[in-house]
Amino acid sequence: MDTRFQADTEIANSTRQFQLKKASFDQEVNTAKAQAELSYKLQVIVFINND
Repeated sequence: MDTRFQADTEIANSTRQFQLKKASFDQEVNTAKAQAELSYKLQVIVFINND
């Protein structure tokens, strides 16, 4: 029973660590997407204003 509890605890800890790392990665990806979208919009504005 004690071994089962330890295994379940390790699984829960690993799952939590994975979720934290995934959330951090997702935040970086979303930031990069937002920067790319803003950059594109700014380039369109500059292009339109130069005509």
